[in-house]
Amino acid sequence: MAQPIAIEERIKALESRILLLEKALQVSAGQIILQAGISKIAITNNNIVLDSAGTVRIEADRDFELTASGGIEIKAGKDIHLKGQRILQN
Repeated sequence: MAQPIAIEERIKALESRILLLEKALQVSAGQIILQAGISKIAITNNNIVLDSAGTVRIEADRDFELTASGGIEIKAGKDIHLKGQRILQN
């Protein structure tokens, strides 16, 4: 039968996980930054900034909605591709 893990080992494992979390997550007044490798997500009062070395991909297992009480602006340095069963306009 396996012996129970000593409390010291559990504490050491928990401390290493906390250190990893502290490196990945920075929280300050009005800002949260999540770092994963060289990519990061910064959330501030009015912005969500995705900083990535490659393609930024947002995926949803359900419907995805983008709603604004004002305008929505889309800018691209290259082509914009819209794919769907039907693309509706009004």
